[in-house]
Amino acid sequence: MTTSTFQESFKQPITSRAAACRFIELLVASNLAYHFEDSANSIGNTVNGEWVRTFSDEEAEIMDERVNELYYSGFNWDRFGGCPIGYQLRVLKRVGAI
Repeated sequence: MTTSTFQESFKQPITSRAAACRFIELLVASNLAYHFEDSANSIGNTVNGEWVRTFSDEEAEIMDERVNELYYSGFNWDRFGGCPIGYQLRVLKRVGAI
C-alpha cells in the first residue's frame, strides 16, 4: 500500500456520491486505479519477472467492499455513463493518465 493516509481513507465507508468521487480521485492520485469489475486481490504488477499484488488480502477485501458501495448505494452516475468507471475514466483523462 502506498501511504498510511490512503490506508485510512479507503477503510472509511462511502456514504455519498461526493465521497465516492473523492475515493476514485484518491485511487487515481495514488496510482492505484483499476477496473472495478476486477476483484482487488487480482490487481498487481510484474516486478523483476515476479507477480506482486497491490493489496494484501485484508486490503483487497476492504477495497471490494468500497467498490460495492460505489455500485450499490444508489448514487447517480448518469453524468458519467451510468457507472463509477465512467467517472474514473474522466479523472484519468483529466490528469493525463489516458
